[in-house]
Amino acid sequence: MQSRNARQHKAAWILLGLGLFYIPLLALHFAFPLLFDWNTQTTALSRDNAGLLWCLHACAIFWLASMGIATCVEGWQLLRNQKTSFGRGLWLWMAAFYLFRLLAEIPCFGWAWDTPYMLVILAAIACLYAAAWALLAPARALPTHHRNDAIALLLH
Repeated sequence: MQSRNARQHKAAWILLGLGLFYIPLLALHFAFPLLFDWNTQTTALSRDNAGLLWCLHACAIFWLASMGIATCVEGWQLLRNQKTSFGRGLWLWMAAFYLFRLLAEIPCFGWAWDTPYMLVILAAIACLYAAAWALLAPARALPTHHRNDAIALLLH
């Protein structure tokens, strides 16, 4: 079994790498309006639907930026053996989010030439967040008299 420091170091590099991966994701999302010709495509939509599309686009960019920053900062803090800002429960939640996004991909967008690539990317992100969550777990199980709440065990 690896020591807590070795596991923490691996988790730190996973989180730092994931955080840096958000940079090209952000660049791609910033380019969506240009790539998909939103200026002409959104004219076919009602004002409310076009506004909703732009609002969701802005929210997605904010989401990607904030999660990228949070993931990078957490990885950096772990590398420097500093107290981290978040519990490991956030990484489990992120893994669940990307797994949900993976499962929603086909019903929402249908099957296309890029679907397998998207599924691989989303599965990899979910697996890496789950790996960071698992690596940051206590080295051995906590005594039951200290932690008997299953949710607390998942998040601590």
